[in-house]
Amino acid sequence: MEQTKSQTLDLEKLFTLSEEERVAALEEYTASVEANARAAVAAEYDAELKTMRYESVKSKMALDSTLPNFGARIGAIEEIISANAALGTMSDEDKLRTAYYIDRGKSAAATPSAEELLNLIKGNPEAMRLCEAAILDKLHKENPPALSSTSGSASVPLTPKAKPKNLSEASALARQAFGI
Repeated sequence: MEQTKSQTLDLEKLFTLSEEERVAALEEYTASVEANARAAVAAEYDAELKTMRYESVKSKMALDSTLPNFGARIGAIEEIISANAALGTMSDEDKLRTAYYIDRGKSAAATPSAEELLNLIKGNPEAMRLCEAAILDKLHKENPPALSSTSGSASVPLTPKAKPKNLSEASALARQAFGI
């Protein structure tokens, strides 16, 4: 809150004045003090109201599903607002939304492309091992059928797609595998 310069009351001068002049000087001084107090209270109220409106808009936007990670990125968003004076002239929602999109654009540029990511992984042997282990894990979970080689160009699975529960299902699977 900005400090206002208060009017001072000169008591020595006050006692040299006549009764009417003294009453007028005291009334003027009282009116001046009251006006300064009202202005200070109004300024504090306005500042508090502005802060509360800003916090309300910020909370509303953090819950908005169209603005993912808004709440998590609020620190960076407020840094952008404080660094750009032009955003200060906008409404609270517009300035927060604009700063959010600026931050989102900055963080999107930091995400490497697939080729850059592959080159980074190739340069790190530990990352390569982890990628290979993840691929092997995925292949084991998919449980591919074992293949046997034939004299032709095709491979036939050694195990059936589904385990038969009785003899008729086994016969049907066999006929299907041999094309009968």
